Amino acid sequence: MSPLRAHTVSNQVSHPSSLWHQRLGHPSPARLKLLSNVLPSGTVSFENNCDICPMAKQTRLPFPLSSISSNVPFALLHCDIWGPHKIKSHSGARYFLTIVDDYTRCTWLFLMTHKSETQSLLKSFFTFVRTQFCTTIKAIRADNGTEFLSLRDFFLYNGVEFQHSCVYTPQQNGVVERKHRHILSMARALLFQANLPLIFWGECVLTAVFLMNRLPTPLLSNKSPYERPYNRLPTLAHLKVFGCLCYATVVQPLQKFDSRARRCIFVGYPTGQKGYKLYDLATKQFIVSRDVKFHEHIFPYSSAPRDDHQQNSQSVLPLFLPTPLSHDATQEVPTQLSTTFPTQEVPTQPSTTFPTSLNESAINASPDDNTSVPTSSPLPIPTNPGQSTRLRQPPSWHKDYHMSNTMFTQVQLSTLRQLLLKVHNIHYPIFFHIRNCLHHTVLF
Repeated sequence: MSPLRAHTVSNQVSHPSSLWHQRLGHPSPARLKLLSNVLPSGTVSFENNCDICPMAKQTRLPFPLSSISSNVPFALLHCDIWGPHKIKSHSGARYFLTIVDDYTRCTWLFLMTHKSETQSLLKSFFTFVRTQFCTTIKAIRADNGTEFLSLRDFFLYNGVEFQHSCVYTPQQNGVVERKHRHILSMARALLFQANLPLIFWGECVLTAVFLMNRLPTPLLSNKSPYERPYNRLPTLAHLKVFGCLCYATVVQPLQKFDSRARRCIFVGYPTGQKGYKLYDLATKQFIVSRDVKFHEHIFPYSSAPRDDHQQNSQSVLPLFLPTPLSHDATQEVPTQLSTTFPTQEVPTQPSTTFPTSLNESAINASPDDNTSVPTSSPLPIPTNPGQSTRLRQPPSWHKDYHMSNTMFTQVQLSTLRQLLLKVHNIHYPIFFHIRNCLHHTVLF
């Protein structure tokens, strides 16, 4: 008997009042108190000392509400990596690194092609904080990713406390996890507003973070995250509608009659430049310009076809059905194929004209016909009288069928395909034989 089982049995023997707890399926003490008037007095214990209950019912402890736990900017940073995305951005990125300051809730986002770029970006951010804000980072909180664990020596050398969450506990890094959800929700709104292809997701997330840092939040007493580290109000006058049509001025045209503007769409705010990030619709390139005329109510990609990462809508096979011939319709082959046959003379025999109705010819052909069929014919001729006579072809067409090696070698595929599809009663071996005559060219 295992020690745990022996301990449980001893508890049952030493505490007979726990029998009702076991009989009722291990309910909680609060539920047992509700039955105190029904059960015999003195036979129920309201102290839960059962060893089975935690093994069967124990759940995770509740997480405390997230709040600002630092007193100065850059005392604690929350970091996390998002990705990979199945579609690369214009810069080739599939990930992005998010850094959130705990005190100011200001956010920085960096696009990455590979996760290995995290180390160099974090080291550069340490230098940025030390130079721009004259302070040092005191603690970093992240998950158990190898990109952060490999920086232990760097954190130790700079005196930075490295806080990482427990395994399978992303709630301990909940600040940046919820920030990711906010970033993606705003980025989707920008993408859907402009109806842009998904390859623009990198520009969308960068613009979303730029706007989030300038929006007031109740967590900061209705102030924006931009105000705390920079000690000034953000400028909103230069903001424009993402994805709208705009015209960038050509500063140095090559000729007198060159265009004086470039038709673009607005895709963000560049860092370190006092201008706008634009995407040229003609050259498919990104440019930065300050001389821009905006049409914020026009979105070019809402009406223009998408060219980036879009599946080809053309089908490999033609999607149309053959049109059956009418019993009263009369069509002649030389009239339709006179411009596509080779220049050699084609004998004008009655056999070169289709019968008035192939349906009639096929139905009228009986199994007792004495029409001679060459032995070299690849057409299977049914011999069973019970087999459908619709598969049998008229003798006149059978003669023309043997002329296909000389007549159909240079016929345009489109005309021949339309002709054969109209004759819907022709048996499939004729199709395959004509395909072989055309040097194995697939017609259907």
